[in-house]
Amino acid sequence: MQSCASGVVTRTDGSRAEVEVRRQEACSHCSSADLCQGLGSRGTLRVSVENPAGARVGQRVEITTQRALSIQAAFFVYLVPALFFVLGVYLGAELLHWPEWASGLLGLGALAVAYLIARSFERIVGRKPEYRLTIARVIKEPHSSAAEGS
Repeated sequence: MQSCASGVVTRTDGSRAEVEVRRQEACSHCSSADLCQGLGSRGTLRVSVENPAGARVGQRVEITTQRALSIQAAFFVYLVPALFFVLGVYLGAELLHWPEWASGLLGLGALAVAYLIARSFERIVGRKPEYRLTIARVIKEPHSSAAEGS
């Protein structure tokens, strides 16, 4: 298993939990981290994970996955939409000789198609257990044990 990040549980629902992770920490192992930071993706990230550790709201947890998808995910999230948009604009302007505004709309339509492809990829990968995010363990913090004892 690969440790992805640590975060704080914000919600639990049966065997799943929502964990808030600082984006810099979550992306530190990712080969596309520089690209995300260059695009201004900072702050926090909320992820839905499996919760076999029984973590509760407010606890800091370690998130793991069996296999990483960093290159494939970056390809579907960044490169495919950009490529579809550019190809749509080019097709409209150069091959169909449409006005700029119509070529732009075609590019946006192509971008919507790329989004659907990315969502399909997400659904296919989400069904495979080796790619699912899982809470590996609850990280004990010094101040949390004092609060639980009172």
